[in-house]
Amino acid sequence: MYDLEKPLPLEEKAIDVLTVGEVLVDMIDLEGSYHPFFGGSPANIAMNVKALGGRSALVAAVGKDRMGEFLKETIKQRGLTDGIIQENKASTSMVLVNKTTGTPIPIFYRGADYQLDYTNELKELASESKILHFSSWPISQEHSRQTIESLIEQAKAEGTLISFDPNYHP
Repeated sequence: MYDLEKPLPLEEKAIDVLTVGEVLVDMIDLEGSYHPFFGGSPANIAMNVKALGGRSALVAAVGKDRMGEFLKETIKQRGLTDGIIQENKASTSMVLVNKTTGTPIPIFYRGADYQLDYTNELKELASESKILHFSSWPISQEHSRQTIESLIEQAKAEGTLISFDPNYHP
């Protein structure tokens, strides 16, 4: 267990936080029409770590479509150039969020996000990272679960801190 009053004893590596999982388009209802926004918990965490001055990298998968291009362009504009964005034939994943006065009920359309492959490039990037962070999304589907399991085994063997966001939507 870690003492939260003391800094974590992490090995010096090129990347502070490697986030792995979904990058998706949030289609948000604004005054009766939907507008695309950059989204996905691991993607947002990578952006925020970078904005706070940390060294972060995002690993995710998008489709070869206009939504995938939108996400890749946003990643580039925000300076998250150290990660890996894989492309595959599935559609880019998205979520519809209706305008509401209460808690919105998201509607998820999943495609490319869970087609994430464990590649040599990903293995090398993980070796350069102090912290491996992932959410429940990639472990909810078999293909990306295998990738995350491989990353966990690698992180344990290399002494990398593992961070998990259990935020789950059935």
